[in-house]
Amino acid sequence: MNRERAKMLAPVFKAYGDGKMVQLRRIGARWEDLESAADFENESVEWRIKPEIRVFWIDAGTKKAYTEGQLMPSDNELIYVREVLDDE
Repeated sequence: MNRERAKMLAPVFKAYGDGKMVQLRRIGARWEDLESAADFENESVEWRIKPEIRVFWIDAGTKKAYTEGQLMPSDNELIYVREVLDDE
């Protein structure tokens, strides 16, 4: 592994070490969760930290978005949004 690849994968290494879900994608395939030991040396494989699904609310009146824990207005309709992740 060269220095540039190691630099690019550093956040993935850290996430993997911290117990976060890491995904891999082989050429022409879809992203899949890492289920066994990681072979970060294989340069034909792409790596990423599995994206977390975001949940938020949109104020129908102002179009402002609110995340969990933020104070939300009660005078307008709030639209619940759960992000759907594209696997590509």
